[in-house]
Order: sequence, then C-alpha cells, then structure tokens
Amino acid sequence: MATQLVLDAVREHDLDASIVYPSGITGPNDFGNGVFTKYITDYLHGRLPAGIPGSFNAVDVRDLANGVIACAEKGRKGEGYIMSNSAITMRELFHLISMNTGIKETKLILPLSVANTIAGILSFFSHFTGKPGPLTKFVIYNMTRNNVFSSEKAKRELDFKVRHIEETIRDMLQWLHCEGRISAKTESSKCILQQLQVEKGLSVVA
Repeated sequence: MATQLVLDAVREHDLDASIVYPSGITGPNDFGNGVFTKYITDYLHGRLPAGIPGSFNAVDVRDLANGVIACAEKGRKGEGYIMSNSAITMRELFHLISMNTGIKETKLILPLSVANTIAGILSFFSHFTGKPGPLTKFVIYNMTRNNVFSSEKAKRELDFKVRHIEETIRDMLQWLHCEGRISAKTESSKCILQQLQVEKGLSVVA
C-alpha cells in the first residue's frame, strides 16, 4: 500500500521517486537477530537437528545499502528494482555453516507433511507458553514459496553488485563469534573462526 501511494504520487504529482524491492536482508551487525541470523545461531547451538524443504533468498545488507544509494542517484522515476541474492536451500545453508566452522553437519531434511505437523503441535503449545515455537507454518510458507528473484534490472541500470552468500555467512560467523553469541565448540571450528578474524585483521576472541 505504501509503495502504491508513492507510485500514485509519481504519476499524479510528478514525484521523482523509484522503489527498491529487497529480498530477505541479512549480514553482520544484525543486532535485531533476524530470521537468517537466528537460523545460524540455532544451528550452531544444536537446536536444528533437522531441516525442512525450501529455500532462503537473503541479500547482504552491505550490498543492499550500496544499492539503495545507487537507486537514489541513478534510479529512473517510477521504476522498481529488485535487490536480491541467489536462493539457497536449507541443506546448502547447513553445509556452508558446517564447512566454515567444523560443526557436524545436519543431514536430515523432513518431508513437508511432517514439518507441517510439527509446526501445528508447536503452535498449540505456544498458546500456553506465550512464545512462538522454533518452527511455525509461517516459516514453512516463507521457505516453500518461490524465492527465486532476478536482480538483473538493478545490475543493468544501477550497477548493483551482490557478494556470494558464502562470504556473507563467513562474515556473520565472525561477527557472532566476536559478539559472544556463538562459541567455538570444537577445535576445528575455533581454528577456522580464528583464521577468519586474522584475515579481517581482528583480534581473536577466545
């Protein structure tokens, strides 16, 4: 509705405006503990013994910030620009996190029917606890809908650039470790996280 008001103003009042349509947003310095960050921390703390079918599409907040600036400077009046990354499955996310930390990789991906049943049970108990369960039908919906978007228009007109999701995950792991929100549970993960910090010129957090 807000977007439509802007587009109406462009058409009716010659407002010089363009629209940015981001996919999910993620990256280091996520103090709000967004969905993608929560999945990473839950996984590293052993709270995700299984995954569900579907995918994420999360643009790095640093790339999005540059894209928004580019849109303000070069965006065409009344045009919209999708700013997204490549879709990544939960299985691929598990693999990337484990590969970069040494944490044992979760291999089990639940059938969708099982995931929906579990979400229904957790939703029932959340009425008594007052807290949302780790798996909800809304989460399942978001992951199983179409998460494949194209940023080609933004790349072509705004020179929008997006880094590979693995780089984003590596930087998030480093930041979470420095913030004390995740710990190196194994020697291999500790070594890898320390190496990440050395590469970035940061001091090592024990």
